[in-house]
Amino acid sequence: NEKYLKILRIIKGILPLMENNNIRGDNMVNYSDYDTLKKKLDKLDELIKQGEKFENQIMGNFLNGLNFEKWKSACVIFLDKNFKNNPGTARFKALYDSQDIKDYHSMLGILKAIEQTESE
Repeated sequence: NEKYLKILRIIKGILPLMENNNIRGDNMVNYSDYDTLKKKLDKLDELIKQGEKFENQIMGNFLNGLNFEKWKSACVIFLDKNFKNNPGTARFKALYDSQDIKDYHSMLGILKAIEQTESE
């Protein structure tokens, strides 16, 4: 996220200069898109942190409970809405019904991978 924020600050500094000098064209960057991406990445980070808290609730090789189910549902809804075409979304959804600890770790890994690739 630090790399993303640095790039965002640079772009926000350059755009007003371009506009003041009447520089236009198809390559003009709409930095509101970057704000939107930042909000998505922040929410994704929040979901990752929520998911990491379930490490304390592992019973043998399984996880269950209302909060775990709510977290999985929130993740699927968020991924479908914001990263529908990312292959990780389909993989996460395929693991949705599982309560196996291995699949839980895969779900967290998928979220982290999406966060990393989308912030590059």
